[in-house]
Amino acid sequence: MARRLLLDRVPIPPGNVHRIQTESVSPEAAAAAYEQELKQFYGASAPSSERPFFDVTFLGIGADGHVASLFPGSPVLHERSRWTAASTDPEHEPRITLTFPVLESSRDVVFLVSGEAKRDILRRIRDGATDLPAAQLRPVGRVHWFVDRAAAGS
Repeated sequence: MARRLLLDRVPIPPGNVHRIQTESVSPEAAAAAYEQELKQFYGASAPSSERPFFDVTFLGIGADGHVASLFPGSPVLHERSRWTAASTDPEHEPRITLTFPVLESSRDVVFLVSGEAKRDILRRIRDGATDLPAAQLRPVGRVHWFVDRAAAGS
């Protein structure tokens, strides 16, 4: 869907698009293969603040404060050496996520927040909460928040 609706409409070299291959493999194996692909593309085993991996990273935020399948209380929140991880917990379907070091290797991080259901969590972040994954992200570049009226409240 992302390819059809977005990527096929802009002049991005196919070699710059890296899809997570999840067919017929475990979430852990998919995460490991994806990490190897990203490292090969980047040309290093660790992100460098002098050469951010991403120009722009678009993120949403969950009503619980999760971002990029990094959920509150998940052990993946503390992962600092791996680039990707399987995010598996009893409350959510298994997912593949990028870890903080890779997400933080961004020139610009853009949060798109909409809907009244996000109002309370957005207020907590604006009030300085540090226990939420979305509030723990510390990119090397700038952070931009685009919030609709329903999420912003008064």
